[in-house]
Amino acid sequence: GTEFRLSNRFGLNLEGVHYNLYSQHFKNDKYEGLVQIRPTFNFKIANHFKIFAGPTFNLSLIAPDDIKFTAPYSIWNTETSNGRELDAWLGFTAGLRF
Repeated sequence: GTEFRLSNRFGLNLEGVHYNLYSQHFKNDKYEGLVQIRPTFNFKIANHFKIFAGPTFNLSLIAPDDIKFTAPYSIWNTETSNGRELDAWLGFTAGLRF
């Protein structure tokens, strides 16, 4: 990720996160994962202490028989030609950074 300073106390962070998901029967021939894009705004409270919050854009690609992971809801869902489910949904993140 990276941070863009908007002012002395405000900033915008842009993060890309990738998670590999594995079933209990670890197989190297399948890609199953979760990708997140997180644009968050932060506010500097004190030196080395910030609060942040913002949306997350989520995309998962899984084989439903292997992994028991389901999106909380879906704004876009399709099945790929090899039987995997491709889901997209919006979320929210917030926290402290120090």
